Amino acid sequence: MNFTFAVDTREKKKTKDFVLKKLEKFQNTELMALKAGDFACIQNGKFLVGIERKTLEDFVNSVSTKRIFSQAEKLHQNYPVVIIVLEGKMSDLRAKLKHLKLNFNEAAFRGTIASLIVRDNFQIFETENLAETVNMAYMICTKFAEGKYKTIRRWQPKSKSTPKDLLEMIPGVTNKLAMHLLKKYKAIAKIGMLTQKELCSNKGIGPSLAKRIKKYLAGK
Repeated sequence: MNFTFAVDTREKKKTKDFVLKKLEKFQNTELMALKAGDFACIQNGKFLVGIERKTLEDFVNSVSTKRIFSQAEKLHQNYPVVIIVLEGKMSDLRAKLKHLKLNFNEAAFRGTIASLIVRDNFQIFETENLAETVNMAYMICTKFAEGKYKTIRRWQPKSKSTPKDLLEMIPGVTNKLAMHLLKKYKAIAKIGMLTQKELCSNKGIGPSLAKRIKKYLAGK
């Protein structure tokens, strides 16, 4: 099958070695400097999906520092579909935090997961270890390359949609970015007339997102 399973070069050497050893029987695994995420599926020069791997402990830390939301925005800017893997056992995490005498706000933990799924349109699954993560990530990339997944647009109200609603339906356009664009350019029509270079002059918009915005608004 013609696709590349990309493994980010920023991964720790121990993790990269493990991944490459596990996938050495496949011909389409490649180390690559990804702009975001830990794994990605590439076909015909285009990213189909980005996969962010987080241990439960790292996820808890990123929630407490609010870093998870800036990471989420960066992921959306680079991939049409984003999947987050939460790796580890909750029982082990609770035991470790208890041993360190650290408080664990599980309600905030679960609330953040729900927010990422509902508000940011992420898909999240859980694994117990790195081996399971790699197997699942590779399987997901295979299914995308086979064309068995269709990107789902964000929900659009049936009766009335505001310009901000329409912009937020574009994968990668956050609430904050939609508000910025409308404040600066005043109308959807004017945003649609911008060149990709002009769109990229706005913070948070890269070439891939600019192209996606142009393509979506061309039909509006």
